[in-house]
Amino acid sequence: PLTFPKAQSRTLPNGVPVVVLENHTSPVVSVVAIVYVPTRLEPAGKTGISAVLTSMLSEGTTSMTADQLANAFADLGNKVSPTGFYTITANFDRSLALMADQLMHPAFPDGALARVKANQVAALTRAKESPYYLASRAFANVVYGQGSVYARAATEPEVKSITRADLASYYEKYYRPPNVTFVVGGDITADEAVSKLSRAFGSWTAGTKAMMAIAPPKGVSKETVYIVDRPDSPQSVFYVGTLGPPRNAPDYFATDLANVTFGGAFTSRVNLNLREARHYTYGANSFFLY
Repeated sequence: PLTFPKAQSRTLPNGVPVVVLENHTSPVVSVVAIVYVPTRLEPAGKTGISAVLTSMLSEGTTSMTADQLANAFADLGNKVSPTGFYTITANFDRSLALMADQLMHPAFPDGALARVKANQVAALTRAKESPYYLASRAFANVVYGQGSVYARAATEPEVKSITRADLASYYEKYYRPPNVTFVVGGDITADEAVSKLSRAFGSWTAGTKAMMAIAPPKGVSKETVYIVDRPDSPQSVFYVGTLGPPRNAPDYFATDLANVTFGGAFTSRVNLNLREARHYTYGANSFFLY
């Protein structure tokens, strides 16, 4: 049977929660920074800025270029992202320093920003050729209502309009201790983890709690069929649904478990019926977005 390490909860002096799971069977450590900044907080007209910012965090810091970071990773023998790493215990301190530099001191170089935005625009252009994308966009606009923050999606003009100043403003407001939790697992004690994280991230202060009050969507009032015609498509996508419960619903876990049985996994009932038994589809599933 699996014996899972006990989670130990601590807090850094600047208020950042830390969860540590000790496991000394192997000389390795994993660190993850969970940055909770919901995309619904994106400024109007700048939808997609979260994805651009996430990519830009690893494009260089105020003290190291992207090439210098890559060389540092090569010297370590492990990759370090702005939000985490997995390394041998001996490389923990150097890896943590590189992670902290990327997460706390991004440079947002103009050349990299132009490339990242071009990649995002190309991805959006390709997405319009996907029946999945077309169906999901139509579904969101119907269920949540056009203009709802829940129905928003990045567009090419919005992504192109994102400037370095936009990134810096969004970063300075939300990428701060009130919206971060560290999870550390492996060959390290809770006291060691807190001490090392405090040294690396102790100067990280202030920021705005990522919260936003949103009125519940009205949803649909009657059963309606919407058709999005994409001529010459070799495949079709079918969505059916309505508003579901909020994330803080008291029966969240029971709902999630029930969905696994019904359609949340490959071996769920709806997929075994429609795909395996009847051969109607490549796959069928169900899910809650909460």
